[in-house]
Amino acid sequence: MTFKTRKGVSFVVAFCRPGGTPRLRCEAYVDTGDNHTTSELYATLESRRGEIEGTFGEKLEWSSLEKRRASRVSAYFPQPILVEDEEQWPQAWNWAVVTMGRLRQAIELVLDET
Repeated sequence: MTFKTRKGVSFVVAFCRPGGTPRLRCEAYVDTGDNHTTSELYATLESRRGEIEGTFGEKLEWSSLEKRRASRVSAYFPQPILVEDEEQWPQAWNWAVVTMGRLRQAIELVLDET
């Protein structure tokens, strides 16, 4: 699921496989449509990493995705999960709702000032 916002940042909940492990990720996906402005925006966010992580309440994964135009700031569901793992859906859904709210708040506080 993607939630559009302003200034080149979308908020996404996605099943993924980082390092081959099935995971659920909440992310702020940074992509302005232009390499230069995307890099600048990501650098601005990363320069305020301490503030963003403090507001979020825990450390986040920061990925500049150097071979792509975009970058991301992510949080991961605490245990591996496949789409087919229906018994974990209620817990995963609750985690995603709370986590996305916290991530969006932390990132948008900085976006509001840029």
